Amino acid sequence: MSLKRNIPLFYLHRFLNEFLLIAPILIPFYQFNRFGIWAFYTAQAIYAFTVLLLEVPSGYLADVIGRRKTLIIGACFLPTGLLLYGLGNSLWVFWLAEFMLAVGNSMRSGSDSALLYDSFINLKCEDAYQGTEGRGHQFARIGTAVASVAGGLLAARSIYLPFWINVPIALAILPVSLMMIEPARHAPKSKRPLHEILVIAGNALKNHALRPFLLFFGLLGSVCILSLWAFFIYYQSIRISIAWFGVLFAVYQTMGAIGAARSQALSARLGGRFVVTLSLFLAPILILLGGIQSICMLPLIMLHPLLWNLAVPVLFNQINLKTASRIRATVLSLANMGLSFAYVLTAPLFGLAAERIPLRLALWGLAAFFTIFSIPLLASMKREWKTEPGAKG
Repeated sequence: MSLKRNIPLFYLHRFLNEFLLIAPILIPFYQFNRFGIWAFYTAQAIYAFTVLLLEVPSGYLADVIGRRKTLIIGACFLPTGLLLYGLGNSLWVFWLAEFMLAVGNSMRSGSDSALLYDSFINLKCEDAYQGTEGRGHQFARIGTAVASVAGGLLAARSIYLPFWINVPIALAILPVSLMMIEPARHAPKSKRPLHEILVIAGNALKNHALRPFLLFFGLLGSVCILSLWAFFIYYQSIRISIAWFGVLFAVYQTMGAIGAARSQALSARLGGRFVVTLSLFLAPILILLGGIQSICMLPLIMLHPLLWNLAVPVLFNQINLKTASRIRATVLSLANMGLSFAYVLTAPLFGLAAERIPLRLALWGLAAFFTIFSIPLLASMKREWKTEPGAKG
């Protein structure tokens, strides 16, 4: 069977994994169960910490036993986590649910992109990867957008209903994973897998050409996810009904889909470095939202996912260009590990700040954090940028 089959399956896999009816109503769900903003952000930190522990080992597992098998393993954990949420009403059960969701996403993270990239290598058309990765992000954002509208409306009827309906949808990821084809490649062989993981991770972090891209991906992702959840607090502060949360989240994800879809074309026209540098505008957006709490600021929030998703495919492409095929899933997982590490450190602090001080101060602090660390990383990336033949830098 042709490896071309992996492309539509990759799109469907991304769509189903991000079809989360629960996403726009998680903060109200915690509040319904009498838990505050800190409890929610701590749950997200537990999720991120689990991903942090499993991200690179799961990527290495994908490199050793195969990306398809790792995706199959991950597909078993997502519905389990959703089921625990649907059955639970205590903070410990919710935290266990986040742990299960994290295991599932760790197994998927990096494995799907590595399988896709190696499929293109075998098909001898690697230059098609960035566009397909961007469309994969587009399908993911569309999945979240469609689910968000439905999730908000379902939650208005019953706060638990989105969790129950999400379980069978998540179960559909398993047959999609089973239908994928493993591309031919040279898998690493080692009798000391932990040592091999540490060597790969150490070499990647020592690699001056690769390190700034890994660190910036982690910084960008962690700040964007912190902001994403903070926007729901912002919606509450301007008294928007929960029924509209799904619609707003759908628009947010649609803007992200547009960013992902236009990433390759814009980077080809203006250069990948320019596209990534646009993410600096995230800080002024947070500053303005902190200063002005009004429904008129909603269009500004929707610029946030556009900038984020324009940058991600470009960053992934740069990481792939600098990484050997046999360790690609491990290195891509290392990038996501950096995101989790930054999130683990910042999520409880941001949650505590959002609960104890005015939201505007929390948003301004987040903007300052992003600006201080992103500028030197962008300067390092500029020196190490690798341009494909016929493409702009």
